[in-house]
Amino acid sequence: MYLGVAEPGGAWLDRDRALAEVLLLYERSACPGCGMPKNSAWDPRSEGEFTVERHTCQACAEKDRVSSASKDTPGQYLTVHPYRDGDVTAAQTSATTAMQAHDRTAAAQHAEAHRRAASEKAV
Repeated sequence: MYLGVAEPGGAWLDRDRALAEVLLLYERSACPGCGMPKNSAWDPRSEGEFTVERHTCQACAEKDRVSSASKDTPGQYLTVHPYRDGDVTAAQTSATTAMQAHDRTAAAQHAEAHRRAASEKAV
């Protein structure tokens, strides 16, 4: 982790620190929404000087599909990996597994809600 301080014998060389500081300056100068330089993108005089293109990342699209199928699973993180040749079956299995996990979670939540309702009626 870079803290901006040189440590004697540390792993960061002067060049490494300089590059890290330049990166921090660059990141701070960019709009967090689009990555364009703030000094021009946030200037009202630049209205109409930008164009937007739509692109679909197929990896993100697949992640979103699986995520929406298992949205009720708290704490779940999804990672995307490229397929190797012949991994079509693995993709189908992965999607099926995600759907089954979602179904099990939904069934468990339904059973818990039913159990609570029954115990409240009994009281």
